[in-house]
Order: sequence, then C-alpha cells, then structure tokens
Amino acid sequence: MIRQFLDDLRVIVVPNTWLVEVRFYSTDPEQAARVANAHAHNFIEHNFRTKYEATRKASDWLGEQLRELRARVERADEQLHDFERRTNLLSTGEKQNIHTQRLADLNRELAVAEAARVARESLHRQAAASQGTGFLQDELLTTLSERLTALRARQAERRTQLGPQHPRMRRLQEQIAEVEAQVRAQQQAIRNRLQANYEAALKREELVRQLVEQQKADVNQLNQRLIQYNILKREAAGQKQLYDSLLQRLEEAGITSGLRSSNIRVVDPARVPLEPYSPRLGLNVLLALCVSLPLGITLAFLRDHLDNTVKTPDEVERYGALATLAVVPLANTLQRNHSVHSLSPAAEAEKSGVALATHHQPQSPLAEAFRSLRTWVMLSVPERPPRVLLVTSGQPVEGKTSTAVNLSIALAQRGDRVVLVDADLRKPSIHNFLPSNGSGGLSAYLAGAPGADGLVATTLVPNLCVLPAGPVPPNPAELLSAERMRELLLRLGREYDYVVVDSPPLLSVTDATVLSVLVDGVILVVRSGATTREGLRHSRQLLLNANARVLGAVLNAVDLRSPDYYYYCSKVYGYRNPHASAAR
Repeated sequence: MIRQFLDDLRVIVVPNTWLVEVRFYSTDPEQAARVANAHAHNFIEHNFRTKYEATRKASDWLGEQLRELRARVERADEQLHDFERRTNLLSTGEKQNIHTQRLADLNRELAVAEAARVARESLHRQAAASQGTGFLQDELLTTLSERLTALRARQAERRTQLGPQHPRMRRLQEQIAEVEAQVRAQQQAIRNRLQANYEAALKREELVRQLVEQQKADVNQLNQRLIQYNILKREAAGQKQLYDSLLQRLEEAGITSGLRSSNIRVVDPARVPLEPYSPRLGLNVLLALCVSLPLGITLAFLRDHLDNTVKTPDEVERYGALATLAVVPLANTLQRNHSVHSLSPAAEAEKSGVALATHHQPQSPLAEAFRSLRTWVMLSVPERPPRVLLVTSGQPVEGKTSTAVNLSIALAQRGDRVVLVDADLRKPSIHNFLPSNGSGGLSAYLAGAPGADGLVATTLVPNLCVLPAGPVPPNPAELLSAERMRELLLRLGREYDYVVVDSPPLLSVTDATVLSVLVDGVILVVRSGATTREGLRHSRQLLLNANARVLGAVLNAVDLRSPDYYYYCSKVYGYRNPHASAAR
C-alpha cells in the first residue's frame, strides 16, 4: 500500500521559480485534492518543527561554546598584559622609531668611514710601493727637492772648470749628500704619517661597524618582541570578536525559537478536479502513430544500412558479380520444421550437422541443395564440364569444407568416380567427416615422399575416395605451388571422373590463390549473414587477378525463417516456412 501510495504521488519543482507542485493521482477526485493539501500542510509543519529543534540545539551548543570562549578571552588578556610588563613595551612605537633612526645614522657613518678608510689605504699603498716623490709631496719636501736640484746644477757647471778634488767641489758634494739625506728623511716621515692616517681610519671603521651590529641586534630583538606582542594582541582581539559574535547568535537563536514562523506557504491549494486528468485516448493514439511510424521506418532503414553482410542470391550477384549456383539452408531451420525429416543418429553425431547430409538423408532439402549445386557445376561450361574443382571461401567458418564433402558425395551418387583432396594443409578437417585408412597424406607426398601409390583411400561412401592432408607442414604455400602438386592433380584427373579440392580461406593465406590456377573451376562459398560485401568483392578480385575460372558462388547457411526466403522455401523445397507468413 505504501509503494502504491508513493507511485501516485508526484512532487515537481517548477523551473526558474521557488514553487513546488504537489500532485496526487487517484480515481476519487475528492481524495486527490485532500491528499495534496495534507501534504503541503504537513510539509510546512515539518519545516517549522525542524527549524525549532535545530534552533534549540544550536542555543545549547552556543551556550557551551560561550563559556569556553569567555575563559579563553580572559587568558589571552592576561598573557598580553603580562608580556607588556615583562618587556616594557608600553611605548613601543616611539622606541621602534628611535632605534630605527639610530641604525640609519650609524649606517651612514659606516659608509663615510669605509670611504675614508679606502681613500687613505689607497694613498698608503701607493706611497709604500712608489720609490719616487710623486705621492709624497708636501711643502718641506718640495723646498728640499728644489734645493737639491740647484746644488746638482751648480755641481754640473763647475765640474768642467774644477777637478773632483777641488775644495769647492767637495763642499758641493757634501751639501748634496746632506740635502739627499734630508729628502729621504722627509719621505719616510710622510709615509709614516700616511700609515698612521690609514690605521686611524681603519680603527674608526671597525668601531662604527661594531656599533651598527649592536644596533641591529637591538632592533631585531625589539622586532621579535613586537612580533610576539602583535600575535598575542591579535589572538586576544580574535577571541573577543568570536565571543561577541557567538553571544549575538545566542540572542538571535533565543528570539527565533520563540517565534512560530516559516518561509513556506501554500500559494494555490488543491481543488477537486472536475474531469479526469488521464488517460487521453485520442491524443495518445495520435502521438503513438506520429512517433512509432517514422521511428519504425527509420530503424528499418538504419538496420539495413548498418548490416553490410550478404544474405540473398541477389546480393551475391550485385556485390560479387557472381552467379549463385546453390542456396544451402541452415540446418536448424530445417529441423524445427515438421515437414522435414530429422537426420539419422549417424548424421547427428557429426559436428556440423550437415557434413554428410547428402549421404545420410538423400531426400532432405540439404541434399537437394547440393544436388542442385552438382547440376549447375556440370552445366557451367557447355563444351565440357569442369573435372577438377576447387572449393574455397573468403574467411574461415563459412562452410567450404562441408560444401566440398557434400558436393563430392552428390557427384559420387551419379556413379562417377570422385576423389576429395584435402588441400587445407594448415587446419585440415576432412578426416573428421570421412575417416580413411592408411595414407601418408598430401603434405608427405609434396614434401618428397617417394611414389604416389597408396595416397588415395576409400571411404564409406560408394565411388568416393579421399586424399587426406597429412601432417601439418611448416611451409604449406611452397608445397602447394610446387610442380608435384600440378602433376598430382593431372594424374588424379586422368584416374577419376571428378577431383574436388578443399583449400584454406582466400583472405587469410595465399594457398587457395595458388591452387586456383591448377584447377578447371573455382566455387566460392559465401555464408549468409556472415560474409561481408567487401569480403566478397575482395575474394572475387583475388581469383580474377590470378586468372582463375570462377564458376559461381554457393550461398550457405541461409535462414529459411527470414521473409526473404518464403518463396524459396515453398516453391523449391515444397513446404511452407511457418515463420515467414507472419513476417511477410
């Protein structure tokens, strides 16, 4: 009852609005309106009770949180005041400005001291490295240098008049020596003064640098204290702000819990309907016709477009340009029809169900299909029927082996001597349908086994012999293209009336293409609903490129329940398809 009630209830949100429609479907119009109105009123009451319970729980929770926050605010204020007392940060702004200004002044003094020290160090180094007087000029040294120059000039003038031992020359020499000694003494004094100036500038720079480092430490220490102070101050302010916010929320929750209010109201109450809401038979039928007819047609064309497989003889001729020699029905479609006799126990034991149908059930539609294939093969060439036939297909599992076996049986039933050659040296399978005795096989002969006697073995079918494939060789294509294969087919053509060769698929390996030029005619097996149109075209083109004589195609595994084969079933096989009339 609850499930049925919920199925009849609809709650719809109107797009782009704040409206909600409540609908209830019932055969009683008064009950439908009563249930819809009751749901709206119950929802409003439920919303109020939910808000009241949520507000009451929020008030209780806010009260507990406020008590905790009050204690945390008190602790934060105490920590802030205690830190101010311990660090003496009552006038932090002025102290910070003084320390910063002093550090800037010291940095400027340090730059001046470094410049003075560099200048004096340069003079000191140049004076120490220089032997002349270019960097040692002062007033006294200049006077001595001029006096020394005058004495040397006087000595040079009198050297030509007086001898070196003349008293005047000796006196001049003594005066020159005395002045030179005074010059050297004055130069040394200048160097000592420059060195003293450099050392004084260096000591002043070191002193100023120490003051700068000490001032930096003081500023950093002050900044660290200010950081801790600001952290404590922000924490105290945040706790107080949170406390004030929760206190305001608590007051609002107390006011809200005392008010019976809701933001939901009924805009349009449900009224008893005057006529049934549904179903609208005329509209439903019209919509069904308008939708189902185009949709069905579209799906039919879409299915036909997407299915690119070959299913009918007309499609074989259209896409492969090949005549359909026979149409072989699907075995299970025949077994379900009561007009067709079931296969014998021996035939039912076969894996494919149709491999020996021509032998075990000669009156069945399957046998009739292969006899039709035999007739068309014999009439394919007016002058002389092809005696060496190759049966192949485009892809595996299309029925080429069962077609080759049944065609061989149908030819043998005419009284002709027939040999079936299993040339599928990659995946031989004829020995599973026609067991034989004592034969080395085709691969052993092509590989170089001496003699061809004993290759062909008899079977349980009269007039039918078989040449098994033998062991699987590593190079099937090379063996089949050898001259021994051509000679073997010529010999078998002379000894037997018909030679039927089963080969691998065309599109998988080149074996069938190699064999197609060694036979009188090629029969291409096409599986209905499995072989694609492109595969059929490609298979035919491969045979034409090899100059093979293609007799036609066998459409295999045809589903007789399809409407396309209604006429085929009723006219050719003499019974009516029980599934085709309804489909038609």
